[in-house]
Amino acid sequence: MSDFEIAILNSVKAMIPDSTDAYNDPDDRGAKNAVHSLLALAFVPLDDVVDTYIELDRSLPAALRELSQYFDDTYIRGPRARGAPRQRGVAQRPRNGPSLWNTYEATLRDEHRTNNLSEGWHNRFQGVNGKNHSPIYAALGEIQKEQADTETMLHELTLGRRVKAAPKRSGWTSSVE
Repeated sequence: MSDFEIAILNSVKAMIPDSTDAYNDPDDRGAKNAVHSLLALAFVPLDDVVDTYIELDRSLPAALRELSQYFDDTYIRGPRARGAPRQRGVAQRPRNGPSLWNTYEATLRDEHRTNNLSEGWHNRFQGVNGKNHSPIYAALGEIQKEQADTETMLHELTLGRRVKAAPKRSGWTSSVE
């Protein structure tokens, strides 16, 4: 569901206790299915996210109303302006609007839908560098070494040679499939 699933669930439980009880009810999967439907908005065309959310919101169980309001304010339409009815264009911008998290186009193009690759590189770079906060010149030197390694790998692939995968992985990557 999310890299931070436990933290999210703990936060929701602390802020909206009824929602987690309803979500975990073994006899009624309605709340669990509703939450999964909210998460599935990431795969709806960007232009249809708001209308799809409004449709989903109408069918949410009562125990999820507060969660839905938070979701709407933070990820869909933004907090409602004071005294204004909830309409398109009246709210403030959401903190993390759909353009940041919607993966519909990336899914269609078979592209990565997460930032796991960049996080993996960052973790590997920290391991190579050996420090979280290096002096700028030391970090620049390591970045230059990384660039040289990348250019060497690209050159090897261009020549049709196999290039060994990242140090933590075993196996080989080939330019020929």
